[in-house]
Amino acid sequence: MLALDHDDHPVGAAWWHFREPLLLVTPDGAPVPELVVAVMPAGRGRGVGRSLLDALTARAAQHGYDQLALSVHIHNPAARLYSRSGFVVAGKGRGPLGVAMVRHLP
Repeated sequence: MLALDHDDHPVGAAWWHFREPLLLVTPDGAPVPELVVAVMPAGRGRGVGRSLLDALTARAAQHGYDQLALSVHIHNPAARLYSRSGFVVAGKGRGPLGVAMVRHLP
Protein backbone atom coordinates (compact mmCIF):
# COMPACT_ATOMS: atom_id res chain seq x y z
CA MET A 1 0.00 0.00 0.00
CA LEU A 2 1.47 3.37 -0.99
CA ALA A 3 0.39 6.85 0.14
CA LEU A 4 0.95 9.72 -2.27
CA ASP A 5 0.78 13.48 -1.71
CA HIS A 6 -1.12 15.89 -4.00
CA ASP A 7 1.80 15.87 -6.46
CA ASP A 8 1.89 12.05 -6.57
CA HIS A 9 5.08 11.85 -4.52
CA PRO A 10 5.25 8.95 -2.06
CA VAL A 11 4.83 10.00 1.58
CA GLY A 12 4.28 6.60 3.16
CA ALA A 13 3.90 2.89 2.64
CA ALA A 14 2.52 -0.09 4.53
CA TRP A 15 2.56 -3.83 3.91
CA TRP A 16 2.37 -7.11 5.72
CA HIS A 17 4.77 -10.03 5.60
CA PHE A 18 5.64 -13.25 7.39
CA ARG A 19 9.10 -12.62 8.81
CA GLU A 20 10.95 -15.47 10.49
CA PRO A 21 10.82 -15.99 13.33
CA LEU A 22 7.12 -15.23 13.34
CA LEU A 23 6.09 -12.44 15.67
CA LEU A 24 2.72 -14.03 16.58
CA VAL A 25 0.76 -17.14 15.73
CA THR A 26 -2.91 -17.98 16.32
CA PRO A 27 -3.85 -20.55 18.98
CA ASP A 28 -3.95 -23.22 16.25
CA GLY A 29 -0.43 -22.27 15.07
CA ALA A 30 -1.30 -20.24 11.96
CA PRO A 31 1.02 -17.28 11.31
CA VAL A 32 -0.35 -13.79 11.93
CA PRO A 33 0.69 -11.32 9.19
CA GLU A 34 3.15 -8.74 10.51
CA LEU A 35 2.39 -5.17 9.53
CA VAL A 36 5.06 -2.64 8.58
CA VAL A 37 4.28 1.09 8.31
CA ALA A 38 6.64 3.83 7.18
CA VAL A 39 5.73 7.52 6.84
CA MET A 40 8.07 10.22 5.57
CA PRO A 41 8.64 13.05 8.08
CA ALA A 42 6.58 15.47 5.94
CA GLY A 43 3.57 13.15 6.20
CA ARG A 44 3.66 12.54 9.94
CA GLY A 45 0.86 13.97 12.04
CA ARG A 46 -1.32 14.46 8.94
CA GLY A 47 -3.30 11.23 8.98
CA VAL A 48 -1.09 9.37 6.51
CA GLY A 49 -0.26 6.57 8.95
CA ARG A 50 -3.88 6.16 10.00
CA SER A 51 -5.04 6.05 6.38
CA LEU A 52 -2.46 3.40 5.57
CA LEU A 53 -3.46 1.34 8.61
CA ASP A 54 -7.16 1.55 7.73
CA ALA A 55 -6.57 0.61 4.10
CA LEU A 56 -4.24 -2.25 4.91
CA THR A 57 -6.45 -3.74 7.61
CA ALA A 58 -9.40 -3.64 5.19
CA ARG A 59 -7.27 -5.38 2.55
CA ALA A 60 -6.10 -8.00 5.07
CA ALA A 61 -9.72 -8.76 6.01
CA GLN A 62 -10.58 -9.12 2.30
CA HIS A 63 -7.77 -11.68 2.04
CA GLY A 64 -9.31 -13.68 4.89
CA TYR A 65 -6.98 -12.70 7.72
CA ASP A 66 -8.68 -12.18 11.07
CA GLN A 67 -5.82 -10.34 12.77
CA LEU A 68 -2.66 -8.34 12.10
CA ALA A 69 0.42 -7.97 14.28
CA LEU A 70 3.24 -5.46 14.47
CA SER A 71 6.35 -4.77 16.48
CA VAL A 72 7.05 -1.26 17.71
CA HIS A 73 9.85 0.19 19.81
CA ILE A 74 8.45 1.09 23.22
CA HIS A 75 9.49 4.77 22.80
CA ASN A 76 8.22 5.15 19.22
CA PRO A 77 5.49 7.84 19.08
CA ALA A 78 3.65 5.69 16.49
CA ALA A 79 2.67 3.32 19.34
CA ARG A 80 -0.09 5.80 20.24
CA LEU A 81 -1.43 5.63 16.68
CA TYR A 82 -1.45 1.85 16.81
CA SER A 83 -3.33 1.86 20.12
CA ARG A 84 -5.91 4.34 18.78
CA SER A 85 -6.29 2.09 15.73
CA GLY A 86 -7.29 -0.93 17.80
CA PHE A 87 -3.93 -2.64 18.35
CA VAL A 88 -3.29 -4.02 21.85
CA VAL A 89 -0.08 -5.24 23.45
CA ALA A 90 0.38 -8.97 22.89
CA GLY A 91 3.88 -9.55 24.26
CA LYS A 92 7.53 -9.02 23.48
CA GLY A 93 8.34 -7.64 20.06
CA ARG A 94 11.52 -7.52 18.04
CA GLY A 95 14.65 -6.10 19.66
CA PRO A 96 15.32 -5.40 23.33
CA LEU A 97 12.67 -2.64 23.58
CA GLY A 98 10.20 -4.01 21.03
CA VAL A 99 6.55 -4.58 21.89
CA ALA A 100 4.33 -6.93 19.88
CA MET A 101 0.83 -5.59 19.23
CA VAL A 102 -2.16 -7.30 17.61
CA ARG A 103 -5.42 -6.09 16.10
CA HIS A 104 -8.37 -8.42 15.54
CA LEU A 105 -10.12 -7.63 12.28
CA PRO A 106 -13.87 -7.52 11.69
